[in-house]
Amino acid sequence: MPNVSDSPVRPQTTGTADTRPSTAGTAVSDPSGRPAAYVSRDLRLDAELHPGGSPRTPTIMLGRVQGDVDARSAADFRAWCAGAADPGPLVLDLSDVTFLGVAGLSALVDLAHDLRRRGVDWAVAAQARAVLRPLAVSGLPDLVPVHPTVRAAMDSLTGPRPESSAAGDPRG
Repeated sequence: MPNVSDSPVRPQTTGTADTRPSTAGTAVSDPSGRPAAYVSRDLRLDAELHPGGSPRTPTIMLGRVQGDVDARSAADFRAWCAGAADPGPLVLDLSDVTFLGVAGLSALVDLAHDLRRRGVDWAVAAQARAVLRPLAVSGLPDLVPVHPTVRAAMDSLTGPRPESSAAGDPRG
């Protein structure tokens, strides 16, 4: 990810559900207003626009999540994901999530319902036990579309892509 200070983005304070500013971290948006990054002590979120490879899905927003998604960060995680998926589709890369708590699971459920209501396709890439175990125990795999790699998650939204268009994805 480019240095936030070098990007043509404007920093802004994130808001929680009651619109009071969060003191947990700082968010930046790209010129179109879509979330580009969010950084706090325990959580980092980055967004990159990728080619979708199909007329139905010309672009896909890839959101990379690092750190803990817990009670302290879940509201900001939920708000950031909803904004990143506007207008959609969205792939969330949870490969670097080190903890997914109950509040994080709740945020994923809320996101799934919100995206379904808005007609936005989405998928999750995750292999770590820190993510897969809480999802499995909670029974959410039916609601949260999980794939083992970013490429598999993107392909689930667009169909398989030619090898040359996937070369830029370091996670395969």
